Amino acid sequence: MQGFKKISGTGMWYNAGIEICKTGDSMGIKYVEAIRAAAGSKKILPLQGAILDVDGTLLDSMPMWDHLADRYLLSLGLVPEQDLNSKIKNLTVDEAGQYFQEHYGVRKTVAEINAGVFELIRHFYESEVSLKPGVREFLTFLAERHIPMCLATVTYAGLVQAAMERY
Repeated sequence: MQGFKKISGTGMWYNAGIEICKTGDSMGIKYVEAIRAAAGSKKILPLQGAILDVDGTLLDSMPMWDHLADRYLLSLGLVPEQDLNSKIKNLTVDEAGQYFQEHYGVRKTVAEINAGVFELIRHFYESEVSLKPGVREFLTFLAERHIPMCLATVTYAGLVQAAMERY
C-alpha cells in the first residue's frame, strides 16, 4: 500500500495527514452496531477495505481535544476561564499561545507553549486514551475477514500508532 505504513503487530495501516470525514461519536457507534448486526445475522458485507477515522470514532480522544487549553493552563498552576475553549477555538496554535501570554501572564515563548501543549497530547495518546465502545470487536471483525484497514487522521502518525499499539 503505497504511502501507508503498517502498525506493527496488527493488520492495520495508517497514513498521517489524510482526513476523509469527521464522523463523530454517534456515526462511529452506529457503524459499529451495523457491522455487529451484519456479523450476527451471518451477512457478510462486501467490503474490500475500510478507511477509519481515528479521533472520536476509534479512540475516545475528543474530550482531551475539547479541554486541551484547560489542561495546559492547569499544568502551569493557572485556573482557566469558564469559556476558554470558545474564545480560542478559531485561533491558530501560535495565536492561542499568544492568548495565554496576554490573558494569563504565561512567561514562555510561543514555541515553548506549543511544546508544552504537544507534550500533554503525547502523554495522552501514549498513556490515557481509550478505545470507543465496540471498536475492538469491530476491528477484530474486519481483521478476521482479512479486510484491509487504514486509519485516517490529522493527528501525528506516531501518536496514533502509540495509542493503537496499547490495544
